[in-house]
Amino acid sequence: MMPAKCLNQWLHRQRTDPYIREARLSSYRCRSAFKLLQLQESLLPTGGLIRPGHVVLDCGAAPGSWSQVSDFKLPLW
Repeated sequence: MMPAKCLNQWLHRQRTDPYIREARLSSYRCRSAFKLLQLQESLLPTGGLIRPGHVVLDCGAAPGSWSQVSDFKLPLW
């Protein structure tokens, strides 16, 4: 079992992290979904991270937020 101090630190981090809050509001599984969205947006001038003809393979997809974003938010070709 986790010591009380570590648990309190984790809870504080969970409550104050803006990405965790936004993930809950956006129905994403976890905060890492925003990293993929950020990468895709920053690379849009060069065609994006995922381009037409690319295949997305999310190995070890737990909790699956990258799969969730690639399935619902990225353009389908």
